Amino acid sequence: MKIEHVLLELFTNDEIDVEELVASHKLIDELHEGTVKYAIAEHELSYAGKNGIVWDIEDSIGFGGDMDAESSLTDYEEMNKILINEWHKISQKKIDEAYEEYMQVKRQILKAKTEK
Repeated sequence: MKIEHVLLELFTNDEIDVEELVASHKLIDELHEGTVKYAIAEHELSYAGKNGIVWDIEDSIGFGGDMDAESSLTDYEEMNKILINEWHKISQKKIDEAYEEYMQVKRQILKAKTEK
């Protein structure tokens, strides 16, 4: 079995409790029934907390806005492909760096605990 991660942006009514929806495993049913609208979150770098939910805007950054190529460029599509490729490489590098930094911190915390 392989693992695939899919990052979706959900558009819900205010009264829908997203955490409950995910925890109850009803999200797929709601998506299928059309109760919850969604979009694929392309070129996103996010930290997902409990239940895989990205709660704060500060926990995610996606390619777009000022990161996008200038729409007035005649080769806009080509430039955007190049920029997205660079964003991909930088994102992978930062994920690797975050993992290495975390593992160092983890070792320090565990070492300090065992020295008590």
